[in-house]
Amino acid sequence: MITDISNEIADNRVGQRFTPQLWINNTNGVILNGGRIDGVESINKLNSDINLIKESSAQMALGVSSISDDNHLKIRYSTNVLQNLEGDYSVAIYIMEDMLLYTQSSAASNPFEHNYVIRTSNDDAFGTKLTSEDLTYGTEIEKELSFDVDQNWKINNLFATINVWKKVGDNYEVVNANNNKIY
Repeated sequence: MITDISNEIADNRVGQRFTPQLWINNTNGVILNGGRIDGVESINKLNSDINLIKESSAQMALGVSSISDDNHLKIRYSTNVLQNLEGDYSVAIYIMEDMLLYTQSSAASNPFEHNYVIRTSNDDAFGTKLTSEDLTYGTEIEKELSFDVDQNWKINNLFATINVWKKVGDNYEVVNANNNKIY
């Protein structure tokens, strides 16, 4: 499902805007051949991208947890810088929802189940900017955020995702992400 925040994230990507797309960090793993998705080559590319990630070292460790009542969500998150970093980094907390049933305009069986729908974030699509002091090796940040629960959200289907972004030129690249179910 398209939201203002998901549109901002999609506009940040480079290349085509066809669907479906499968991104591994900052690379689209879907290979087109003659205007159609090449399943075999796409799987090979995605596996290659995953193996590269396994060989790289993380820049920042992340954790997120949450508690809720009928009206509020409290999201606690922490970061730990694993190497000295330079540049423009930000932390985004997304409240996301699974199992939303809505009519799909394609040939899908309706109502269609939508998952990973971004309901809101802490500060626009790319979150809150980190300071240069926040990016020093060994620095830990622990914060708690509150979100009001919209009456249309189903708390049992919500989860919180933390994403660290690095701005490179005009675009944001994924540094690391983690999520946790909201209880």
